Amino acid sequence: MFIRILTVPSPPFAAGFVIRKGGSLVHSGSALAPTRTGALLQALLQGLTYASFSNELRIFLPDRSISESIFTTSKHPFLFLSRALIDQMILFLSAHPLHTIIFHRYSVKWAGLPDKSVFQELTERAQLAVFPLTPHSLLHPKDVLLQDLQEEYIQTIRAGQVWKSITLPDGRPPPFIQGALSRKDRRTFAAAIQLTTRHAFDKWYSDHMRRGADDNNVCPCSEPLPPSPSGSSHSDTLGFNHLMAEFLATHSPPPSPRGNLPRHQRQRPRPRRVFYNTINHVLYTCPLHTSPRRRIFGLRPSEDFIFGTFEGGSQLGAFQRATNRLLRPLPPRPDPP
Repeated sequence: MFIRILTVPSPPFAAGFVIRKGGSLVHSGSALAPTRTGALLQALLQGLTYASFSNELRIFLPDRSISESIFTTSKHPFLFLSRALIDQMILFLSAHPLHTIIFHRYSVKWAGLPDKSVFQELTERAQLAVFPLTPHSLLHPKDVLLQDLQEEYIQTIRAGQVWKSITLPDGRPPPFIQGALSRKDRRTFAAAIQLTTRHAFDKWYSDHMRRGADDNNVCPCSEPLPPSPSGSSHSDTLGFNHLMAEFLATHSPPPSPRGNLPRHQRQRPRPRRVFYNTINHVLYTCPLHTSPRRRIFGLRPSEDFIFGTFEGGSQLGAFQRATNRLLRPLPPRPDPP
């Protein structure tokens, strides 16, 4: 991932990022800020949200002072951005033991720097955002509102799941929203909006918004509750009395109560595997929905594809209808026997 300042008259300052995997372009974008350091940090933060595609992430920065600002947790003007960057990197590193992040420093004067055309396009977009061609007074009120939304979008730190479904405003709904609407299904469309804002029927919402409601958040794919021991309490009492009489007669320790049981009943029960009803579990890993997941999303569905494209929004509605998940709360779990 390359981070660099764009050639825009300042202030405000504009910085861009370009992410590549091998020879293919993964994503690019830009950020505006009142200061040069703030613009570079915001561009880096935006780039990190798209960096979950590889085990090793190499970040190229044009200034050594930027790396110092990233890892400074004491009070400074960019502490909020530093904390957000550190949290994003910790999230990436903890996702897999093989994930690594390596920082490099480069100079914009070096010959043969990659993606000059991409950065030139980002520069033109930033200049258009900073210096619009048409003054507000000559624009239609709707166009003025759209331009204000575009400026707010560019200056906003776009970190979090909800921003994956929001693109630069152009007068039309984002691709994900258009895809969810294309199914003409009011229920799945409402559920799609709930998933992007984390106000969905899942464990996170129950834990944070419905504390004490005793919602069922255990996925049906979890192993069932262990059955009650065989035999009645009366038979258990008789067995205990028999062991006590034998002990008193021989003055020796009684044999283990499991000694006379069949072998499969003498084995210690292994811990029950429990999976919770979370958005990521239902969409990506729940074994109950492997077949519809592969049929609708393909082999490896990703969060960026589902919540960031027209096809992902449409396929999400088809998946919810096929599995009937994340459309309503789970039914209460039965009491253990």
